[in-house]
This record gives sequence, C-alpha cells and structure tokens, in this order.
Amino acid sequence: MKFSGNTVLITGGTQGIGYAMAEYLSESDNKIIICARNEEKLAAAKEKHPDFITYVCDVSDAESRKELAARIAVDHPDLNFLINNAGIQRNVDLTKGTEELGRGDSEIETNLRGPIYMTGLLLPILTKNADSKILNVCSGLAFRGDRFPEMPIYSATKAGLHAYTRVARVQFAPLGIRVMEIIPPMVDTQLNPEHAAMLRAKDPKYSDPNVVPPPEVYVRRTFAKLEEGEDEVKY
Repeated sequence: MKFSGNTVLITGGTQGIGYAMAEYLSESDNKIIICARNEEKLAAAKEKHPDFITYVCDVSDAESRKELAARIAVDHPDLNFLINNAGIQRNVDLTKGTEELGRGDSEIETNLRGPIYMTGLLLPILTKNADSKILNVCSGLAFRGDRFPEMPIYSATKAGLHAYTRVARVQFAPLGIRVMEIIPPMVDTQLNPEHAAMLRAKDPKYSDPNVVPPPEVYVRRTFAKLEEGEDEVKY
C-alpha cells in the first residue's frame, strides 16, 4: 500500500512523531491537516509548510473534539486517513495515592478517551470515503511498562489503546477501513524531556540515535513496514 493521495488528519501534529509523519506524508501528494492545543506551534508549522491546514483542538476535551469533527465534516469531507497521535506522558508516584493522579493534564483523557472518541466522531466521514485508514500511535510501554515504572498511567493508557485498536481492526474491516498501529520505542522527542535527561545521565546509550532514533528516522522506517502491508508495526 502506498500512502499517497490521501486527506490526512494528524492529532498532536506540531512536534515529535506527529510532526515527522506530517512532513513525511506531505512528500507523497497528501493533503495534510494537523491539530494541536498550542496555537504558536501550529503557526510555526504553518510557516514552514504553508500547505499544511491547521486547527486548534484539545483531544482531551469533549467539546473541542466535537468542534473539530464538525469543521472537518464541512471543510474536508474527503478525509480518509486519521492518525491518532496526540499524547502526554507524566511521571507518577503511585505510592502517594491520589495525590499525583490529578496533577497536570490527564493522560487517560488525552491518550485513551481522545483517540477512541475522535475515531467515533469521524467514523461517518471515513466510512463514506474510499481507501480509509486509521493509524493509532501506541507505545512499547503498553507491553513492558515495568521497564520504566515511573510512567504507570501512560503505560496503562497505551495498553488500553492497543486493545482497542485490535478490536477496532476487526469491527471496522466490514466497513472497508484499515486500522493500523505503530508501537514506538523511546524516540528522541519532547514527550517527557525530564525522564529522557535522567536516562541519558545514567546511561550514555540513550544518547545513541541507533537506540533512541530521531522521529524522522523512526517514521520513515515504520511507514516502510506499513506500506508493505503490516498493520501492527513494532520497532
């Protein structure tokens, strides 16, 4: 399968893996739509890539999701490729009970409820268009969260997203929608810079791009596998 000639919506598309996917797919005759919470980052992406279409959206917020879906239905009824990429990662000490669970943005709302509901809201559009696809960005921590136990809620949400993706693949197949999942290792992004800095200080291998690849390298290698027909791509 070639990823060209699509209308693509990428959530969290202003940095990291999301931005690298936007740049990669823009090389192959795709219409690129990105959304994110930060207007300044959206403007910076638009300045570098004037062809990108940008929307402000917080996928953790129900009303914001609904507003984006409504705008997409009017502005881009040809949408046929949804990439659920937006995510946050926090260090959480579970031994403190509920003290840290409510601190900061909710990983559950962003990483799990966000993609599930965004998919549901956009499903009527995807169903109408040919060659529709959904790509969910999971994580290796969905399988081995104990390797980095500092991020328990993140690991749990990605495990949930993995389970959801496998079921959605089966349920959406009769609708003609291909459901894919990529499972990144640690990638050199700003997802959790404090944790990344701590790992690099402890072990120099985490500064090795062969161990922690830059997002553009990860995306190119991963999309090569998706183009070969794999629906669940580990690294």
